[in-house]
Amino acid sequence: MSDRLFYPRAAGEILRVLGGTGMWSGVDGQGRTGIRVEQDFFGINVAGSPDERVNEASLLYLEQLGLKQVRVDLSYPGLGDYPERFIHQLLKAGYRVFLRLVQPVEAAAGMEEEEAQLAWRAFLLRVQEALPVAQLEAIEIGSVPNRRAWSGYTHRGYLNAWRLAADELEKTGVALAGPNVSDFEPLHTIGLLKAMQAMGRVPDIHTNNLFVERTRIPEAFDHRVLGARMADRLKLNLVKKAGIFKALSDRYGIPRTMCTHTCWNALRLLRWTAEVEPMRADYLRRYLLLALASGSLDRVYWGPLIGYPDGLIDDGTGEVQAVERVAFYGCSPGGVGDFEVLPAFETYRALIAELVGAELTKAEVSPEGCAFAFRKPDASVVEYSWTNE
Repeated sequence: MSDRLFYPRAAGEILRVLGGTGMWSGVDGQGRTGIRVEQDFFGINVAGSPDERVNEASLLYLEQLGLKQVRVDLSYPGLGDYPERFIHQLLKAGYRVFLRLVQPVEAAAGMEEEEAQLAWRAFLLRVQEALPVAQLEAIEIGSVPNRRAWSGYTHRGYLNAWRLAADELEKTGVALAGPNVSDFEPLHTIGLLKAMQAMGRVPDIHTNNLFVERTRIPEAFDHRVLGARMADRLKLNLVKKAGIFKALSDRYGIPRTMCTHTCWNALRLLRWTAEVEPMRADYLRRYLLLALASGSLDRVYWGPLIGYPDGLIDDGTGEVQAVERVAFYGCSPGGVGDFEVLPAFETYRALIAELVGAELTKAEVSPEGCAFAFRKPDASVVEYSWTNE
């Protein structure tokens, strides 16, 4: 399938999906009560370092957060080096490792050719030799196929990578995840999932990097989808966007739906405020409460754990890496002496401690403000609310 054909076919499929399900209007953006907060809802993106002190610090930060779900990227050069060693460290420490296999950009760009496909298959074999695949929670295939400049993929190239990985890893029994579309772009998602279905191998876990930074606040209706005039009609806040992706999972017979990378970038927040860190912590809280209230996401991986300008831990370098971390988070930069724990880290830790095991009993969502209440196992109640001017 050429990309020239992919888009018209995807457009036809999206019209069938939306027309057949009433998806835009049928998915509620108000949130649901009665949801119990499971420990495995919370995740984080992590990466190893050639500096063992950084790896030790990462494990300590994870222990402080109180979560067990970690997502790690592995590319061709990482086998036999510190990325592979860090994965072994995480498994030994009892973390549930969600492994994303990421091709180098030039390799992904060549995936319509036999040479690149052979190299990809060889990598898949080496991964099975180097890692205890049966101990992994899942393997996610590829990186942001709707962002060719970041990943290198054409849609056809990504689907080739998916097909080969599904064939090679099927015998291991490991859950496969994809397609890792970035942002709210259902046209790409539907086209890829439809093609996967035609291959006879849809993912076991539907993954998307569900960013909402462009709306400034996650409860706002997104004006960037079909314009400001349609924003109040579509009502595409985070709750509804998550519900649409869950509806797509259901349509294609995929049992689990996860947001595998989201964050609030300090440089973007600087456009709106000089008080970046309090706002970033506040937005993290808002995002996770709305995601919980949607009842549509089995897990949210925040991330990265360490990095500038988007980590929960500032790496102290002041340098923005060349490759977007949503496309590849291959290394935790900087040295432990320069790390700074940011307020968003403390907010995440507090949310996990407060909410695991609690039941959502109140969920009021609107662009003007939100209110949530959770009943904890000891019958105490924790409440969160905010208003927008």
